Amino acid sequence: MIAAVALGVRLAWGSPGRRVRSLSVLAASAVGTSVLLAVWAIATSRVGSTGAFSDQEVGRLIAGVVAAVALPVVVLAATVGRLSAQLRDRQLANLRLLGLSAAQTRTVAAAEAGLVAVVGTALGAALTVALAWVRGTDLVPSPAACAAVILGLPAVTVAVAVLPQRLDLRRALDRARKSDVRRPSPWRAAPLGVGLVLCLLARRANNDFMITGSEVATVFAGLALVSLGIILVVPVFVRLLADLLARGFSGPTAMVAARRLQAQPAATTRVIAALMVGLFLLVGARSVVVAFEETPQYAAAADHIENGQRAAVTVPAGGLDAARRDVLALPGVRDTFAFPVLTGEVTLGAPGDPVERVPVAALVAGCDELRRFAPAVDGCVDGVVSSLTPRWVPRELGGTGAPDTAALWSGTADAPAAGAVEVPISEARITGTGEGSLDEPTWDIRPLWADLLVPPGTPGVESLTTRADTTLVVVAGPGRDLYQQLDALGLTATTREDIEYYDFVAGMRTVIWTLAAVVLSIGLLTFAVAAGDRAVARRRELTSLLLVGTPPTLLRRAQWLEAALPTALGCVAAIVSGLFAGSTYLQLGSDMGDPPWQQSALLLGIAVLASAAVAGVTVIGVGSRLKAEHIRAE
Repeated sequence: MIAAVALGVRLAWGSPGRRVRSLSVLAASAVGTSVLLAVWAIATSRVGSTGAFSDQEVGRLIAGVVAAVALPVVVLAATVGRLSAQLRDRQLANLRLLGLSAAQTRTVAAAEAGLVAVVGTALGAALTVALAWVRGTDLVPSPAACAAVILGLPAVTVAVAVLPQRLDLRRALDRARKSDVRRPSPWRAAPLGVGLVLCLLARRANNDFMITGSEVATVFAGLALVSLGIILVVPVFVRLLADLLARGFSGPTAMVAARRLQAQPAATTRVIAALMVGLFLLVGARSVVVAFEETPQYAAAADHIENGQRAAVTVPAGGLDAARRDVLALPGVRDTFAFPVLTGEVTLGAPGDPVERVPVAALVAGCDELRRFAPAVDGCVDGVVSSLTPRWVPRELGGTGAPDTAALWSGTADAPAAGAVEVPISEARITGTGEGSLDEPTWDIRPLWADLLVPPGTPGVESLTTRADTTLVVVAGPGRDLYQQLDALGLTATTREDIEYYDFVAGMRTVIWTLAAVVLSIGLLTFAVAAGDRAVARRRELTSLLLVGTPPTLLRRAQWLEAALPTALGCVAAIVSGLFAGSTYLQLGSDMGDPPWQQSALLLGIAVLASAAVAGVTVIGVGSRLKAEHIRAE
């Protein structure tokens, strides 16, 4: 066994061809390790420390992120591990002829690839950790993450390397040709078709935006089948593309590219499948983030952080001037607004029914004062009590309507300490909405909260305001430190926006776009490696075409078409399918937002351009000058 390991180590650097392959495995292992650890650290940093969700839910999210980036990395490792597969299989078969057992032969293969993979993985991990420390960021991979990647990625490379063919070269080539020309079964497209049909049925059934259990089951069954179908349909997709190219174009370039696509090996289609499923999942995940972005807590927090901070604090009677002076001295504070607040209750119930006492809160301010704070306020009438929320259902809509009066008093106690004032509210209308409407107001007065807006001149109210607490609204520039500054003054905000939830959603958005860049770049790199290796494997074919007079430019154009068409169209199909799946999910609810059309279009354009560029890289060396050794081999 030791001798077999030593032989494998010597073979890893034994000839120029093996050295190139070993360097490729080392580079792929280092790049894959760095990318996987970096994304793992980014996901942990951006969403791992949130308190918006439980640790178990966040752990599942991080696991999904790591799995999404591990897919293209593993495919890259497997693809590089099988470089020059035919040559390696023949050389390992020769070792069997020299008397080595099957176990010893696999040990040689494992030692050859494993040593280089371990070194590359260790270099990638060390580089990632060193860069994180030097830059002074918190994106340092955890020891558990490093251990998992350092052990797992070489294991994949070794597992692929120890699978030599047991056939001799001639039978292996015959078998390869037979498998390449066999047309894939059209049943591979069935899961994708059924999934799309289920999604369409769910979209039509949910036009009333009333979510039922059967609709949810239909949507998720359709999405699962679409994601599975993306993987299974790739051979059918590539063969259909080749057939269309052969029948739709009569030129020799299209014909050569079509025949090569028809003989596309399974390894290349697996690379395209991994790229497609990665892009599909990422675009679908971006649509899920849209649903988070449309939640009220995120919208309020985003407005607070990005457009301007607002906080409301309660100031006891007599302390307004000092509190306002301290607040205005804070950095970034732009203005303050003061509104006396009264506590009260209303009595509900039709004649003969049990009486229900409902607590209410009232702001004492005129329409001009309220508009100065919220210029968009409309429907406010001076001298008349206004309703700020759709608290009571109008009689014309089947409700009891607004009560006749509201009892108001100063202080926050449940019962008045010095008597209550009766305020007529039977004519109150919901300010900012249509008459008799149950809709929320069309304007926003956050962080104020009250049921009623009472004019200062209302009889009996002026005497209450002299003893009432005041809500002081502080307006500052965009940021997230206003709450902490007020706490330092001893003024606690009565309501707070969920900044932690905002950070969680923003972190998910960052992670998804990071994954998109990783999946696209690693996937295209893997395809370039596979295409280059395939070009080396069919050098005899290229030599034959050149010997019969085929122009080198034709071979280059055919190679570019062969590489660009399946990758570019595969990316388009995956992104469009992901966008369709995401829009189907978002249609489950009426307020879940619109799909990320513009961002998906941007990703689609980048994917197409990158595919064209990678295809151009694979052209290098195709149709080059004939060499004597190539002619002799042919």
